[in-house]
Amino acid sequence: MKLDESMRMNATILGMGFSVYILLQGWAAPLIGRVGQRLGGFKQLFIVGTALCAVCSFVCSMWMNDAITYLVVFGVFMSIGTGCAGQVPTDATVAYWFKRKRGLVLGVILGFSGLAAIIGPPIVHGVISAVGDWRAGWWFLTGCSVVACILACFLYAKPEDYGQVAYGSEDVVGVDDPSAKVKKPIGVFQRQESLTFREGMRSLNTWLIMLGGGVGQFTYTFTVSFGMLHFMDLGFAAVMVTAALSARGVGSSLGGFIPGFLADRIEPIRMQGANMVVTGILFLLGATTGSQIVLFLFFFFTGWAIGSQKSLCPTALANWLGTDNFPRVYGYTLLVLATLASLIPVATGALYDATGTYALATQIVGASAIVGGVACFLVRYPKKARATAASAESEQFENSR
Repeated sequence: MKLDESMRMNATILGMGFSVYILLQGWAAPLIGRVGQRLGGFKQLFIVGTALCAVCSFVCSMWMNDAITYLVVFGVFMSIGTGCAGQVPTDATVAYWFKRKRGLVLGVILGFSGLAAIIGPPIVHGVISAVGDWRAGWWFLTGCSVVACILACFLYAKPEDYGQVAYGSEDVVGVDDPSAKVKKPIGVFQRQESLTFREGMRSLNTWLIMLGGGVGQFTYTFTVSFGMLHFMDLGFAAVMVTAALSARGVGSSLGGFIPGFLADRIEPIRMQGANMVVTGILFLLGATTGSQIVLFLFFFFTGWAIGSQKSLCPTALANWLGTDNFPRVYGYTLLVLATLASLIPVATGALYDATGTYALATQIVGASAIVGGVACFLVRYPKKARATAASAESEQFENSR
């Protein structure tokens, strides 16, 4: 769209659209979490969100002829749609259904999301090239949203609604079950009695986890809004950068699945800290590089960081808070993160218009990633509580034998 002169869109306006999109998604997150709790699950929100995405994509394909329409339809309404069918509903639904293997399941879900990121850019690029009009990309997204809406109609909201319990719950193994086996306690802190909403928001650990997840959102926001333009500005061909975007999809899939598989053995927030330090270093290197190796590593680890952030940080937050108030606190977490992340695109666009380069913005985002990575290692879990929880779980399974 930016290259279409009839749109009269500069980098600042393009970045502003992403900023509005991210900001409104974060501001709506607490309300989405609260509504989902009131409804007893998020099925209705998934349906509404995917339907709204389909409508917005169709409008963009047919009637988006200026920057104002872009800001309103994409920045406002598409943001609401993806919020209703996005991170809070997905992560909360997984938290409802899984106690053990929570990180792994989130990783698997995000692995499919990463697969879309792998095949999506080449498909959209191919569709646009074949048709010769950037609107064709929005036609493709309209079809994808319709399929997602149909699938949302088959969602099971909470296990209790179907006479079941969460996987890994103490209730799974009954005391009268002679075939029950003792399960090894998980190796990470996991709260048995949920914190209240006020206790969760007053906890330093909650805010450190927010910060650790937030910087992953910063790097991703920069990459999806200006990453391609940044490297093309450095002299890389569009075909090369498009291939690197697919590497981001590979990283997102692996970053969601592999750390998720380890999330019952290694503290999720520690893995996120290591991911963000590495990603921050690559951002600093990628600010002025002409190396193809750095180009591909940059996109790969950006994908890895956001893939891991979307599985590790919700898992760490749910483990710390318990599941009762997790959707609500997580909604406020995304509000804070989105408010900060929304500054990235518009600030990047403004810096580019002022300096003619994306290098300074890339360096700032990289430095923030390193700071957030360090914050992840400052989270402290009570050893006594960990031991008590593990002991209680072991005793429960022992009594069930």
